[in-house]
Amino acid sequence: MTVITLVLGMLLPAVVSILMLMASTQSRISEEENMMRAGLVEGMGLQVDEVVDALAQSLEVIAANGGADADDATRWTRLLQASRAFGKQFLEFHVANPNGDVISSSASLPEGINVADRAYFSTSLATEGMVASEGLVSRHTGQIALYFALAVRSDEEAHSGVVFAGFNGEVFGDMLRKAGPRSDGLTVFVLDRNGDSVYEHLPSGGRHPVHIPPADLRDCADGRRAWLEFGGTRHAVSVMAKRLATGEAPYLYLLVSTPDESFFSLSTLRGVTPLLLGTLCVALAALAAANRRIVHPLESLTRKVQAIEAGQPLPETAMESVREIGGLQTAVTRMAQAISQREQELAWFATHDDLTGLANRKALHEMLAARLDRLEEGASETVAVIFIDIDRFKAINDSMGHTWGDNVIAAFAARLGAFMHPLHAFCARVGGDEFVVVPDASATHNVVRDTRALLAHLGTPYDINGREVRLSASAGVLFVGDPGESPDVIIRNANAAMHRSKERGFGRISIFRPLHLDSYMLRLDIERELPLAAATGQLHMVYQPIVNASDGSLHSFEALMRWNHPRHGSLSPATFITVAEQTGHVGLLGDFALREAGACVRRFGEAGLLTPGLRFGVNISPAHLMAQDFLSDIESVLDAVSVPGDRITLEVTESALISTGAELMGRLETLAKRGLNFAIDDYGAGYSNIQYLASEHFRVIKIDKSLIDEVHLRDRMRAIVRSTVQLAHSLGCKIVAEGVETHAQANLLARLGCDYLQGYLFSRPVPETDAMRLAIRAMDQGTLLPPEAHPDA
Repeated sequence: MTVITLVLGMLLPAVVSILMLMASTQSRISEEENMMRAGLVEGMGLQVDEVVDALAQSLEVIAANGGADADDATRWTRLLQASRAFGKQFLEFHVANPNGDVISSSASLPEGINVADRAYFSTSLATEGMVASEGLVSRHTGQIALYFALAVRSDEEAHSGVVFAGFNGEVFGDMLRKAGPRSDGLTVFVLDRNGDSVYEHLPSGGRHPVHIPPADLRDCADGRRAWLEFGGTRHAVSVMAKRLATGEAPYLYLLVSTPDESFFSLSTLRGVTPLLLGTLCVALAALAAANRRIVHPLESLTRKVQAIEAGQPLPETAMESVREIGGLQTAVTRMAQAISQREQELAWFATHDDLTGLANRKALHEMLAARLDRLEEGASETVAVIFIDIDRFKAINDSMGHTWGDNVIAAFAARLGAFMHPLHAFCARVGGDEFVVVPDASATHNVVRDTRALLAHLGTPYDINGREVRLSASAGVLFVGDPGESPDVIIRNANAAMHRSKERGFGRISIFRPLHLDSYMLRLDIERELPLAAATGQLHMVYQPIVNASDGSLHSFEALMRWNHPRHGSLSPATFITVAEQTGHVGLLGDFALREAGACVRRFGEAGLLTPGLRFGVNISPAHLMAQDFLSDIESVLDAVSVPGDRITLEVTESALISTGAELMGRLETLAKRGLNFAIDDYGAGYSNIQYLASEHFRVIKIDKSLIDEVHLRDRMRAIVRSTVQLAHSLGCKIVAEGVETHAQANLLARLGCDYLQGYLFSRPVPETDAMRLAIRAMDQGTLLPPEAHPDA
């Protein structure tokens, strides 16, 4: 009986311990995975808020600006097309009249589409604010989409229609990529108000639509439950409900679940349970003879189970045992190893970026918080933060695709990490093409020098899938002065310094100054409000005359863009063009400039002021010039305003020629067939590459103001201008001198052989009506030169 009692006393606790282990180990793993799920849901939730807020703003502006004259189709079209500049994530914008007939659209829709049967249409007419639909099949694209609608009201508060737009599953895929840090092995569903999925991300790929009762989704979102049954399987889930306003029913649910295979499989332990019962019977029958082969192994097994529960290393054991218990020992050992490996993976992915292997934003925050704590405790060390951003990365991503962009990011990050590793610096990826480096406390005395060397190293060519790629990066450096600042504020300020570098030119370094923050906040306003600036009348064109140097007669006008910002006042293109290029909105601005300049040319003709040879120059951004649809856009603009191409001169900066090279020449060839003229703008501003002067397409060279400012004071400047004029004339090109402000400059430039002059001496850039007055004056007097500035005086 002693042996039997001993066997029962050892075996039963082991059985109970292993069964309890099934619950305890699952709980430990679930906690780590729950953090991962919750983080991904939160990240996607922020992305949804950003997109829906932008869409709401767009709809409100369209409704407010279109409702006053609901029958103006041209106005509707302009508003809708401008609203598309928020990005590719939206479907086309549409306007329906009170009967549901679609009367205007930014897309080419077939005639006869009516949306009166859509619930969002009738609901929006009865609601003050924006409403959201359930998942619907678009009658235009055939894709599942969520629609958002807002009623358009006239001045008399009567309904004049509904403006609506939406986005499809492709948008949620972009959100998932941005939300990160890792979605592999996780199942993601976006479900509409009815619980029907409108987007799925499955570990196995493909589509597998599901329906989950909204009540169950709300229970999960409110924390009342953490498991759902769908697809015939029980899943651990994290759910977020999105509402358009507090108190409203959710219009969208974001769900992230852990599929069965990402949890530790309990099949081994379930299979072991019969073994335990069989072992008990064997133990009772074996009695004392089995003491050495059963009791001792069970004692060892119990110790292993206790070690696993405590998260401690397994004790090393080797002893003879019966086959069943030996199998049980092996299963428990493998289980412990699987648990340890899974926990290590979860811990790594919680603090690292999946694509690059660098630390993520969470790890950066924790590291900065620890460094700041040491400063507050009196540590005598310097904390420096370097914010790095790849220049022109959006153009790479848009032109080559996300996969190519990911390869570029990975190669860039690998080079960054390898360079900084010997310096013991902390490197993190905090955004799409944004990185933060925190040097070790012992290496902060040479931060600027090391950053300059790093940017030079990052600027050497990359081999991406057998193709050479050249990148540059801009950096902002922040030295932490107040240990009480939060990591978020520190990162924001370093980011502001980086953007100051981009304002000065790519590949530069700036050290943070408080004034950079004002510029950074202005930039954020520009990013947010630029897309609808044209549609709401905030953008306008002004015109500056260009005169013949010989007699002051009017030769042409240059069209220049201005932004009358409601809070920041008048903004010059230098303030917002770079932002537009980086955010993908430069095409919107370029189209606006071409359309307005073309319309101005037409009105000059109608007023009898379009003298022979009078042209209008329009500045074209390199990013817009190389856009895939630029050729078709400019042709449609010229056709729309009924203006011949030879009245328009496209002014291309010399920096654009350097960056676009041979590709540009092919574009110019096509445009030249429409009769357009081309000028090299800002010649001598920093590159002065004469290679492009030889192109037969460029007939006008505009010398930058920086060379003109001191032309009458310095012999060297005169020599440069004289040689430029001679070279241009030998190639059959004409010369425009920009920035002429004094009589002495005008007289000297005429003697040096400049063909045309432009500057404040003749006129500041003025609105169209004033430009017409200048044209009338030039026709009446034959000159725009002040008498005392006449070169023959």
